[in-house]
Order: sequence, then C-alpha cells, then structure tokens
Amino acid sequence: RPCRIPCVRRAPERHQLMAGMFFGKVVLAVVIGGSCMVVGKIDGGDNHFCKLYDHGALLCWGQIGSENRLGVADRFTFLPLPPGRIIVDFDCADGQSTTWGVLDDGGYVTYEVNKYSAPKTASYLDGNRKILKISGTYGASFLVSPGEVYSGTTSVSGWVPLPTGKTATDVSCGWDYCCIVTNGGLLYCFGTNRYGVLGLGHTEDVITSSKWGDNFSSD
Repeated sequence: RPCRIPCVRRAPERHQLMAGMFFGKVVLAVVIGGSCMVVGKIDGGDNHFCKLYDHGALLCWGQIGSENRLGVADRFTFLPLPPGRIIVDFDCADGQSTTWGVLDDGGYVTYEVNKYSAPKTASYLDGNRKILKISGTYGASFLVSPGEVYSGTTSVSGWVPLPTGKTATDVSCGWDYCCIVTNGGLLYCFGTNRYGVLGLGHTEDVITSSKWGDNFSSD
C-alpha cells in the first residue's frame, strides 16, 4: 500500500506533514483531503525553494522580495493555479525571484517577485502548442511538442530553427543563453557567448537566424 508514512499533524487547520519510507526511499509528503502526496521534483531560485507533488500542487518556502515571505519552518505556501489546472513541471530561475509552472493542458503560469499570491491566468504559445518544459533565468525558453523550442531570453526571442531532421528532446537555459539536446544526442547552444559559455571554441554570440537551422553548430 502506498502512503504508509506516519503523519504528524502540525495544527488542525494546516496540512499534515509526513516523513518516512516510501517504496524503500526516504521522502517528505503532505496529506491533503486524506490523500498522500509525494514529492516529484524540487528546485531553488533566489532565496526560495519549491517542490512539486505528484498531485500537481506546487509548494514553496523562503523569501520573495523584501517583504513577501512564502514561509519558514512549518509555514509554507501552495502557489495559486488557474481553475481546474495542475502543474506537471516547473523551473525556479537561478538567481532570480521568478518561478514558471507548466500546466497539464500545455499552458504555463509565471510567479514573480511579490506576486506569488495573485490569482493566476494561464498563458499559451502560438497556436496553443503544448509546452513540455520551461527553463530560464532572465526570460524563459520552452520545449514544445513536437520537438520545437521557443526562446524568451533577453538575447533571442522567437522560435529557434534546428537543422533538418532534428527535433528537440530537452532544453536548459542560463542567464541569456540556452542549450538544446536533439534526437541522436547532439547538443546545440545559442545566445550570448561571454567567456565561451556555449562551448563552441570561440566567444562569438549565436543570436541571429543565419546561424541556426542547417548552419547550427553542434558540440
């Protein structure tokens, strides 16, 4: 039986916090409405952490901005969602007070400094194409089904053409640069290239369409 984890009730009006063994692994979990929720992912941003439960709830703690505290010790904040939606993936911007959540219908939500508790409306990309993953720091980039990448970084904004026959399987972004993993296991990076961060053997930026598509350099 799942959820065979002893519960410790913090207070009658709060969620139950649990810790124990789950299929041989030590986990933290929360009981909401009598059902057990297990942590599926954790990520951190600027002075805050968030964890995603298997039921699609996103729980965060730490400090956002100068005043808005998400929670300390046994105080946490479940981030608001559009009605009827759950989160299937998320990304906390490294060094920034922004978190993005991927929704189960392929849309996304943005949680920003001092706006974590505001009511949320889902956003969608062109043609409501389904978002699979978000990654970013200053601006997010999106991995979209079927195998496309949309960049919202400060250096590149728009769809990023890949070489003929290549589709994206993963994307990861830093300050204003990203790398895309494609079918066949090749890596294509774009954006600003300070200090040679793109790993191409030079420091020239890859921010124009003339360097994408079949002109894209891989690792």
